[in-house]
Amino acid sequence: MIEGRVRSINISNKKGIKFRVKKAFLIKNFGIKGDIHAKKNSRRQVSFLTYSEILKMKKLLGEKIKYGIFGENFDVSGVKTKDFKKGVKVCFDSGVILRVEKIGKTCPSPCEIFKFAGMCIMPESGIFLTVLKGGEVQEGEKFNLL
Repeated sequence: MIEGRVRSINISNKKGIKFRVKKAFLIKNFGIKGDIHAKKNSRRQVSFLTYSEILKMKKLLGEKIKYGIFGENFDVSGVKTKDFKKGVKVCFDSGVILRVEKIGKTCPSPCEIFKFAGMCIMPESGIFLTVLKGGEVQEGEKFNLL
């Protein structure tokens, strides 16, 4: 079993860079309450980026790399992108359960994030999930991959 931890939670009611929040309420088969990507039956209700991928970008781009800059909902540590395969369940200590639906995405060219940061890692490293069981998740919370 692989264990990870939530470093940050980020949301926005419009596309692009998200802002950091301490906790989020996830709704079954919908996404994060108040986030632009929350939609019933969507395959991209919630997005993750691993901290190791964010660190790579920080080395390239420096201090302009902040939480949520790539439009990710969760910045997570203790796990690598390769640990997430389609169908893997992410089970939080709070009882919230997500399922990996997709790794990577096609971005509009150039997207708002690319315009700001000069590059985007979501096309290759973004992890997209659906909410199987809702509830509240907090920054710092642990989760397991099953």
